[in-house]
Amino acid sequence: MLSKNKYIYIDLIMLSKFGKNDGGRETWAYNFLPALIHDKKIKLNIFGYRLNTDEDNSNLLKQLDISNNINPIIITGKKNKFPKFISMLLKLKYFLKKFDKPKPNYTIAMGIFELIMILFNKRFSNSIRVVWLRSIFLNEKSYRIPNFLIKLAEKFEYILLKKVDIILANGDDIKAHYEQFGLNITVIKNGVDSLKWDMQPPIIKEVIKVAYIGRLSQVKGIESFMDLIKQIKNSSYSKKFEFHIVGDANNYISDVKEFENNDWITYHNSIENSKLPIFLKDIDVCVALTFASASGGGGGTSNALLEQMAASKIIIAWDNVIFKQLLNDENSYLVEQYSVEKLNTALLDIYYNNNVAINRAIQAQITSLEFTVESQIEKFEKLIANYYKGK
Repeated sequence: MLSKNKYIYIDLIMLSKFGKNDGGRETWAYNFLPALIHDKKIKLNIFGYRLNTDEDNSNLLKQLDISNNINPIIITGKKNKFPKFISMLLKLKYFLKKFDKPKPNYTIAMGIFELIMILFNKRFSNSIRVVWLRSIFLNEKSYRIPNFLIKLAEKFEYILLKKVDIILANGDDIKAHYEQFGLNITVIKNGVDSLKWDMQPPIIKEVIKVAYIGRLSQVKGIESFMDLIKQIKNSSYSKKFEFHIVGDANNYISDVKEFENNDWITYHNSIENSKLPIFLKDIDVCVALTFASASGGGGGTSNALLEQMAASKIIIAWDNVIFKQLLNDENSYLVEQYSVEKLNTALLDIYYNNNVAINRAIQAQITSLEFTVESQIEKFEKLIANYYKGK
């Protein structure tokens, strides 16, 4: 990346226990980090956080590199009344007092909380500091912040971001949001392993199989998906569509059980990312329903969507700034955000015009090839190498 003769030291901080199926950031980490250090002289310290009742995923991270160049430090704490961010910040500060590994050339904070941790620890003060924004922070946390404090929170966020050297964003929508405050943002989107997800497009049969894959939450659109299922199952097309839900049910477990009892869905709970390609081979349509608005929704490009595109699935998605970074009317069905009726119309369009739908699935796979893990790694390496030369 910068030198062929000596090691480059990188510290990465992420408020996560690094379970493989914990979310989009974890999927990103397990795809991006092994590719980043592959065949390079890089020593990578990964700082995470878990409760003492959580599984220790350190060995999973160690297995990402057979050369022993990844050193996972999953700090452990007890459950208490404080947010995990506060607990990790305090535990990390105490841990680093005795940490004797070489100081990093680069420090990567995987978000605003992690950036605060960097700024509170002297270990990171002389490194090139990188913050990687995976979402629009205040939009994602807006439900917790009173309206009268939003402007103050924006000012505080701006002050924090001005203290780093490189600001990366996971999507064009994130870049546009933060550039309005005069910040210099570089977009490096998620990358997908095209070989892992490569499969033939669907062969549409009498029953079309439709899947929601991801965390079951309001902002991810699970309520809209369930409303769609209700509409279809209470219509003359009831037997033409089969619905599947994959993900942690969280607060929606009672709804999931009710839909199962009605024989409206098949619920698969969470499926390991490594096993998802097997599941997807039997699916025709995937939905992408994360909302984009100032009152909710994080933004950025979606790992799950890229995987489904690479797998040649027919995609139905909201017509919003999140999904239009990857999708258009040639490779998907974009429908008006919040409109369950338009989702219904898209499904019927697929049913009656399946040749058009299959062609859009093929186009989605072609689009995904622009976003391989390797291409995103190359962008990252060029960026930080150029910054280093300019110092």
